Amino acid sequence: VAITAGTLALSGTTALNVLGNWSNSGTFTAASSTVKFIGSGAQSISGANTWYGLLATTTTSRVLSFQSGVTQTIASGGSLTFTGTASTSMLSLAPITAVTPWQLAVSNTGVTQNITYTSPSYSDASGVTSFNQTVIATNTTNNDGGNNTNWLLPSTVSCSATPSSTDFGTLDDTIVNTSNTI
Repeated sequence: VAITAGTLALSGTTALNVLGNWSNSGTFTAASSTVKFIGSGAQSISGANTWYGLLATTTTSRVLSFQSGVTQTIASGGSLTFTGTASTSMLSLAPITAVTPWQLAVSNTGVTQNITYTSPSYSDASGVTSFNQTVIATNTTNNDGGNNTNWLLPSTVSCSATPSSTDFGTLDDTIVNTSNTI
């Protein structure tokens, strides 16, 4: 889908299936519609967009890339869905320009989130006032691809001991940081 001039206006609860890339340099009006990125290979989203429903799914490992430094906004009452189907078929979310974050602004009002088998990287979801809801991806099927801001992702704690260790210290039930916000 290429919006080069003018307006692409969806109406009602229309679902728009996108098999290729999305480029917006015009105007996109989502209404109460969901745009579904359901391609079988890599896809990209360019330009600033305000989505009511943004959905990307996969049954094989693939990457959905976002234009670096440009904000994708999820509107009030909308939905954010990123789903792979297994640890061997993850949906990776990445910036188009390596190591330069892509931005995500999620409304604080009524956005439904469903994120499974997803690995985000270089995403800044800190948004702006009223659009800075933390992206909740705590399902243990998700992986932290690194360098994310305002994403709640599963964390891994590891311990090790050597065969010659005799004093392992004291383990207590104090939890230092439970937010896992990166």
